Amino acid sequence: MTESFNNEALAEVAKKSCVSVGEVLRKIHSKLPEITEDFEDKINSKIHSIFVELLQKSYPSMSVYKEYEKNDGALELSWYIFAFDGVKNYIRYQYPYTISVAWKKNGVTQGVVLLEVFNNVLYYAIKGSGSYYEQRRIRCKQSVDKIHYTVGCDFESIKAFNLNNNKYTPRVFGNFQILYGLVAMSRVDALLIPLSNPLHDSLSLLILEAGGSIKTIKSPLNSVEYIIGGHFQAVDFLVSNQDILLRELL
Repeated sequence: MTESFNNEALAEVAKKSCVSVGEVLRKIHSKLPEITEDFEDKINSKIHSIFVELLQKSYPSMSVYKEYEKNDGALELSWYIFAFDGVKNYIRYQYPYTISVAWKKNGVTQGVVLLEVFNNVLYYAIKGSGSYYEQRRIRCKQSVDKIHYTVGCDFESIKAFNLNNNKYTPRVFGNFQILYGLVAMSRVDALLIPLSNPLHDSLSLLILEAGGSIKTIKSPLNSVEYIIGGHFQAVDFLVSNQDILLRELL
């Protein structure tokens, strides 16, 4: 079979692969084995193996990497598989938990697919072609002055906090991959994560292709850089209040 390397064809393979892996996860979930300390490693290894088999069946010439395997300088088109996010939720039979895969060329993300496994729904973005929820085009609203501001963070240990601002209702999520999709479809106004997070480069395409913005700020306490993404007004609000926000977070 001739390999078609256009982004639409790659997106279809990525979506079908995510759905197939999701079916396996739900089947395991229906009767979880005894949870041991190495459960997360085992299930991530299983997910990776299935992804590799499915992706290389359609594109045998493409390499497949894990998200932390740096290959940004590679000239060839490559797949990147992201770890199962939300394992604790999965074990506790709680929502949400996600899997995702991206493809890059010359170190630049060309597309990304994210599956919210519990509800079996897909978020995906193709460079230059927009962001989608299932088959529906999604966009970040450019005006959020009539709704409460929300920030989603990937700091699992942080509890819900209050900035004493009636325009702003911060929340903390236990699964940060899904936040990219929720920001892209305007269900969350903005997210804040460490710049060093290896998944951001690919998942941020969901926000950018939905018309959102990405900015970098530096913590006044420890000089750690953070990524802020989302609606323009929400992002500007967070940047202008970064000292208050980061002191609450750190």
